[in-house]
Amino acid sequence: MNLIRMSKLLTIMLFSLFLVGCVFQDSSESSQPSNPLQITNEVKGTSTPYIDSNPSPIIITTEAPTFQDQSIDLENLYENNGGCELPCWWGITPGKSIWQDTMNSLLSLGADIGQPYGTSKIVRYDVYFGKVVEAAVEDVWPGIWVQNGVVKAISINSSWVSKDFGYSLSELLKRFDVPEEIWIRPVTDTGDNQLYYYLVLMYPSEGILIELLGNAEKNNDHLSVCPQDIFSRSPYPPGVLLWNPNEQISFKQFGVEVLDDDLGWILNEYHLLQEVTPNKLSDLEFYNIYSQVDTDSCMNVSPVR
Repeated sequence: MNLIRMSKLLTIMLFSLFLVGCVFQDSSESSQPSNPLQITNEVKGTSTPYIDSNPSPIIITTEAPTFQDQSIDLENLYENNGGCELPCWWGITPGKSIWQDTMNSLLSLGADIGQPYGTSKIVRYDVYFGKVVEAAVEDVWPGIWVQNGVVKAISINSSWVSKDFGYSLSELLKRFDVPEEIWIRPVTDTGDNQLYYYLVLMYPSEGILIELLGNAEKNNDHLSVCPQDIFSRSPYPPGVLLWNPNEQISFKQFGVEVLDDDLGWILNEYHLLQEVTPNKLSDLEFYNIYSQVDTDSCMNVSPVR
């Protein structure tokens, strides 16, 4: 790997590690949250490092990829998501794709693949493509969980799916229909007094979870949140987590039971949306409001502590 490429990767890894440190602090200590589904190259202090007793001889690329060659293939994948539908991403299907085949394909496309970490049950690999897609995507860094040699789950940024994939809230709702579960975590104890929230849309029967992050405002004894403003807190579009829909599991069980990984979620601070909205907003009502592209409606949420 040439010095320029190595320097860039080291810079990205150090920045990612910095983000991880911010995310896994208690919310009272962090005023700049990051989306847990978009973190890469982390080594969590609460996880048991995974040590492979029979490591693969090729985990990390050893020289700078020639993006002039691989960018054509990546552009084709980005054109139509590799010809498949989520939860399949760029031809990788959770629960079906063999990791060794997947890894070889990613390496052939010029990816850098980090060393495995996580637990002895399920390991995670962070994958990095740098500035290879000419459209809206400059840097792509999915996370891939592997169990018994098979891809278990994939975390991506919703803007990485394909060129025509709409990642506004209205377009996501129209594509996936009424969420099967909606969870929200209001965060009020912040260092800069800027309130914010995490919102999770769950589609267990589809193997799809969407996470949004946004700023909130004080409204008397409630918080006012406007989930259609997807960039109010973070420059990244909503995060997406993909897994085998045959798992059929709820949000409260998801991280530990499916991934053996808590993903940085503080689960006891998440609440069903209808339980913390004064008018008991149902999943269908949420859909009817926010699937409208021109909606300016916000909703009040109890500031659960």
